[in-house]
Formats: sequence, structure tokens, C-alpha cells
Amino acid sequence: MILQPGEDFAFPNTGANSNSGISEITETSFNLENIGSYLVMFNVTTIQTPKLGLTLDDELLDYTVAGRPSGASQIVGMTIITTTQENSVLTVRYPDDDAYSGEAVPTENPRQDTTSHLVIVQLS
Repeated sequence: MILQPGEDFAFPNTGANSNSGISEITETSFNLENIGSYLVMFNVTTIQTPKLGLTLDDELLDYTVAGRPSGASQIVGMTIITTTQENSVLTVRYPDDDAYSGEAVPTENPRQDTTSHLVIVQLS
């Protein structure tokens, strides 16, 4: 699968959930039920030279964009976001903005085993 600019990254295997008001909507989107601050961490294996960032209610949060210069490796992002309304929707997106766009992002690396993680923890 090739991720194009503007598309959200899929996390198909949902892990533990502590019934904290954080839930999966789809493989690419997550509901943050409560207003508050959340620690969000992601790591994604890619082959190309992308950047990834978090969106909240379909708006890219510029301060969350992470990337690397080249090669096949992990992109790691970690930040605190704050929601201002109940049931906010969070995604990890390959930005389509001219400042971020570049090559497409393979979400699977045929040359090696890959792993991707998304951790969302409500702080307040």
C-alpha cells in the first residue's frame, strides 16, 4: 500500500484500551471522547522520505510534524495535544501541504519486518 500526501496512516491492530474514553473509529482515526490533554506517540517504518503529523478534527497540527532526511527507518513523533471539544478525532497523516509533501510513503517494507505503533494517553 502506498500512502499519498493528504492520506492518514492505518494502524490495523488495536492493542490494549483502558476504557479511558479513547477509542478506534477506523484503522486510521481515533476518538478522544473527553476534553483535555493527551500524550500522543507514534513510530512508523517507511522506505521513502516522508513526514507525518497529527490531525485533530481534520486540521494538521504543524507542531506535531516529524520526519527524517532519507532512507528506510522509523519516523517517531511525540507531543502533547489539547482538545477543546468532546469527541475530537485524531489521525496520523502524511501532510499534503507544499511545505511537507514529497514522495509517497510505503506502509509496508518488503525487504524487512516492519512495525508501527500509536500510543494515546489522556493526561487530564
